Amino acid sequence: SNREPYIHQLSPEGRAIVQVPASGMVTAIEPILRACSGTWIAHGSGSADRAFVDKHDRVAVPPDEPQYTLRRVWLSSEEEEGYYYGFANEGLWPLCHLAYVRPAFRESDWREYLKVNERFAEVAAGESGCADPVILVQDFHFAMLPGLLRRRRPKATIALFWHIPWPNAETFGVCPWKRELLQHMLGADILGFHTRYHCQNFLDTVDRFVECQIDREHMTITHQGHTCRVTSYPISIEWPPRWLARTPE
Repeated sequence: SNREPYIHQLSPEGRAIVQVPASGMVTAIEPILRACSGTWIAHGSGSADRAFVDKHDRVAVPPDEPQYTLRRVWLSSEEEEGYYYGFANEGLWPLCHLAYVRPAFRESDWREYLKVNERFAEVAAGESGCADPVILVQDFHFAMLPGLLRRRRPKATIALFWHIPWPNAETFGVCPWKRELLQHMLGADILGFHTRYHCQNFLDTVDRFVECQIDREHMTITHQGHTCRVTSYPISIEWPPRWLARTPE
């Protein structure tokens, strides 16, 4: 994921503090990592993040009771500006939300998006530790990752969950790199969306722009010999949240 579940920041007094970001994705996904003792790979964005990792850029989390590994990936300011603030947030986000602002698609942002997706693919393949790992990719920041991972780990089980809506085919057609994005997304074994309506929009989009076989009854897409299942997973949150159990000091 782009966002990490724990961030080390420097306070105004120069003291390192740990923050849990206000993120529905983190709230929903972290229990999975706690249960399976896996590795969470994310952009290390905190001002003190580098001080708390080992020589392999890993840190055990949660800090008070470690249950899984956080592997931080470092990005330059240019990479973050192009991949995250540019292509993902100014391009894909308004496009998929049908926002009343024109999506901004710039060649320079696309190059940074590709570069960062390649970086995360290399790290995920290296961290997998086996030929057939289970890899769960989060959100529109990493649309290219399933295809890039499939080349590196052909036997992997790869799932991509898309946290934002998926628009109709005509709307998504505005993206200059729509075919590249769709073809790489289809490298996943499972594509998850919030609603069945989003799934149907995705099937229509693929039908419009990619040469493939679509089974609408079983919600599958076969592309270049690989079959991807498209289904809805209305995302939930942890309840009751852990902070309810805390007593005031």
